[in-house]
Amino acid sequence: MGSNPWMSHGFQRSRVMVREIAEDPNRTLIVVDPRRHETAEKADVHLQIRPGTDLYFLLAMLNVIVEEGLVDDAFLAEHARGWEDARFIADLLTPAVAAKLCDLKEEDIRAVARRFATAKSGKHKEHLGICHGKNMVENCYLITLLQVITGNMLHGRRSPLPGDPVHRGRRL
Repeated sequence: MGSNPWMSHGFQRSRVMVREIAEDPNRTLIVVDPRRHETAEKADVHLQIRPGTDLYFLLAMLNVIVEEGLVDDAFLAEHARGWEDARFIADLLTPAVAAKLCDLKEEDIRAVARRFATAKSGKHKEHLGICHGKNMVENCYLITLLQVITGNMLHGRRSPLPGDPVHRGRRL
């Protein structure tokens, strides 16, 4: 979301990694960005979201994952606390409302949320586009929350991409 790692704001070996993901039939590269750029050209799915509506998209993903029972309860029980206090966030926005706000199809939002939640190893890579905007705090919080509730946060094969804080010697 919010970046084109093929050309800029990438990470070490970003072109190699984007190419590997795009060419692997067992992996899905999803790009959510208003621009049709080099990374989007290689994606299995490109959602051309209305600029500035990332927050609504992320809230809708959260709604789908919770409402469809795709939360990884075992991972939460072992690695997290406070989910019950934050769970209400999933009720803030439905995919139908988000689709109208984001200029996307409701089913596309649902499909991306399902794919992310059910992937063996889902990873969200964002950058300046959504973490330096008007909803930067909320966006970054929701991205982390989505990683945790789907069991994709720093767990076995589910390690972060190069360039993430843990790979630079810092803890999240």
